[in-house]
Amino acid sequence: MKWIFRLAVVVILVYGGQAAFRQASLAHERYEARKLIKEQIEALPVAQRRTAALEIYLAFYWSGANLLPAVCKKEGVDLSDYAKAYADRYVAEHDRVHAAYRSVGGSEQALIATISSGTTSTDALRKGLLRAANLSQGDSTVDGCRAVLAKQNKVLDKMNFPEAFPYVWSVAAVP
Repeated sequence: MKWIFRLAVVVILVYGGQAAFRQASLAHERYEARKLIKEQIEALPVAQRRTAALEIYLAFYWSGANLLPAVCKKEGVDLSDYAKAYADRYVAEHDRVHAAYRSVGGSEQALIATISSGTTSTDALRKGLLRAANLSQGDSTVDGCRAVLAKQNKVLDKMNFPEAFPYVWSVAAVP
């Protein structure tokens, strides 16, 4: 009887340890991403920083609203409800950023065309989906897409750009 209790304690500790490690790992990855983006923005001339910050937001928004659902659709997972919920939740924020980007002479369509023409965005998104799959005990892009579908509201909460990238948001100076 004691061995069952001990085994249960070990299982709980191992699982809890893995969960804590995953959370720490994710927090570290977010920290590194924020640090890298801040360094890249600060390396630009001051006159270009706001435009770059607005472009980072628009790329982030486009990836969440369009690229993620497209990648998952190719994998056979329909995220159309996610895409609609994403657009509905962040439409006001996106409209403000879009207007600010136009005011500095930017074209969102040109930016999207540039992002779409390369494979870097899709590759990065696939890596993120593999990470999501790993966290949900899966091991493929399909599993990552299914994890997004299963935890849609939680994912949408994480896609809050001002909270995810406060420095970039401050540089964007969106009214």
